[in-house]
Formats: sequence, C-alpha cells, structure tokens
Amino acid sequence: MERRIVDTTYANQDDSSGNYLQLLEEAERDQKCPFCNLPGDNKLVATTHWWTMIECRWPYENAEVHLILIPNRHIEDIMDVGQNDWGEVNSLIFMAMKIYPTLKIGGGLAVRFGTNSGVTIKHLHFHLIAPVTDEQTGRVIPGKHVNFPIG
Repeated sequence: MERRIVDTTYANQDDSSGNYLQLLEEAERDQKCPFCNLPGDNKLVATTHWWTMIECRWPYENAEVHLILIPNRHIEDIMDVGQNDWGEVNSLIFMAMKIYPTLKIGGGLAVRFGTNSGVTIKHLHFHLIAPVTDEQTGRVIPGKHVNFPIG
C-alpha cells in the first residue's frame, strides 16, 4: 500500500492561486513531505534544535498572525511529541510573542491529528493563530473570528 504524504480531501478549495493544492499534489506525486522538504519561499520566523516556526503562506481568513510550528523530524502521531518537544514549542510561542505583538493579547494554539481530524499534511504541526484585533479594546473585531476546521 502506498504511503499517504498528504490528504487533498480537506485542502482549501478557496485558494484562488491554486498554489496550496498544487503543493499538496506535487508532494503526493513525488512522495516527499512538504514539511520535511520546506520550499525556500517560506518565511522562517525562528528555529530551535527540534522545531521550526514559519509564517503560514495560506493563513486562515481573519488571522492577523498565522504561524506553523513544525518538528524537524517527521512525526505523524501526537503521541510521538515528547517532553523536550513541548518545551521547545513553548519557547517558540514566547519568541513569537516578541515578534508579533497581537499574540501578547491572545490567540490560539491548535493541532489536528488522526484520520478524522481534517489534516492535509501528514506531518504533525501546530498552528499559532491570533485573530484580527481591535487595537483599542484588545478584542476580536465582530465578525472577524478565525475558524479552525476540525473534521
């Protein structure tokens, strides 16, 4: 049985550029994980020994900040995230808060795992997201919530 690198079923079909779906289709065809072979056009934010943080090239609607935290080794199961990993993820979050002031106000850390989650890239990764925020109130602008799909 052929190993699935990605699952295009859940790919954002609204990507007008078509680049995201193209990246997934190429990864599947070439059997090369897009996170193990990060294309050079990703904006690197920070890196640690075990993790890399990039800006998401296809941020969710209404996300003022959308970062992807990726383990440098290919893992697919959340049970393979060890104690050292959690420490480095925490360090990356604190680094991101220094770079992106909106994250100091708040945001979310999300991860999908397993076959029923809606994951597209079969390399475990975290999404660090902050919504568009009203500078005066520090709250989400009404109608500008970020929807993180699961399933």
